[in-house]
Amino acid sequence: MSTLLALAISTLLGLFPPGHADKVEAGRHDTVRVGMPDSLRRGSRASVALVRRFPARTMVAPAPAKLGQQLVFRAAVIVPAEAKVQFEVPEPGGDFTWGKPVASKRRLVYGAHLDLYGEWADSVSVEIPLQVFATGQVVVPGVGVSIDQTKRGGQKLRLRTPAVRLLVLPTVTAADSAQGLKPVRGPLGAPWWEQVPWTLVFLGVLALAALAFAFRWWRSRARRPASAAPAAAARAPVHDPSAEALAELAKLRARRLPEAGLFGEHSVALTRILRRYLEATLGSPRPGDTSTELLARLGGGQLDPSDLVRLELLLSLWDRVKFARAPLDRSEAERCESAVEALVRRGPGRKEVA
Repeated sequence: MSTLLALAISTLLGLFPPGHADKVEAGRHDTVRVGMPDSLRRGSRASVALVRRFPARTMVAPAPAKLGQQLVFRAAVIVPAEAKVQFEVPEPGGDFTWGKPVASKRRLVYGAHLDLYGEWADSVSVEIPLQVFATGQVVVPGVGVSIDQTKRGGQKLRLRTPAVRLLVLPTVTAADSAQGLKPVRGPLGAPWWEQVPWTLVFLGVLALAALAFAFRWWRSRARRPASAAPAAAARAPVHDPSAEALAELAKLRARRLPEAGLFGEHSVALTRILRRYLEATLGSPRPGDTSTELLARLGGGQLDPSDLVRLELLLSLWDRVKFARAPLDRSEAERCESAVEALVRRGPGRKEVA
């Protein structure tokens, strides 16, 4: 009865019955799962009892694999809770290259009809990176497992997980460091830029540039016209103070300021015309001089006494009109215009020195 119960439990866990190691060939994109290993098919009751007590499985993914492809080897075993499990990683060498193992443990809770041990159980597994460097049907061996139950009054046992049959295709993958190697070829000639004498080329270009510069300089020198004599400086236009004063006086008369009663503005305009004329002809008066200062400068012998008297009368009259608002009629304003015109046409007479 106990034997039948153990067989039923092994079938429900996805394992094969003891004493039979079935080699399953992996299909494309399938995970390979194998039953109990060949090493436990001896028919002894101890071996059979050991297999029934510790179900184990092994898988390799992906399958089928390519030559040198990075694979994941995973082995798992179910043991009683708190049992110590240690996986024995295969030695490197041969057609297999093993990576660093990573172990994990998961607590299992079974129902009453699946209770293997009458208590809690643990699923202990290990994952190892694997590369296979052989093509065709390759048998990947399982890993050894050491189970220590001395903590709970048991004993130390050792088993091996099932082997896996894996189909490896002869395809070079990126994991192969030699995939970029090219077949051996004969020596290649140097590229053209290594065969050009760059020093001679540079010297030749430099010589051509120097010749071009010399030829251009010679052409420009040959075409350069003879230096012409500097053109005579344009003569400054003749400045006629009398003509300018008479023109300003004509413009003032055209404005008819006395007829409009603007005697102050008329006096200011006559003063400006006469001052500019004296500045241009005698050069003594200054633009900021008052009437008294102007008469003092002109009285130093630069102006004839009769003209100086007439100038003093005109300036005093215009100052009274501009600043004191002295009355002035139209006839007096016209006489002032005539006096300025006569002085300008006659020209300022200089005082004769005995």
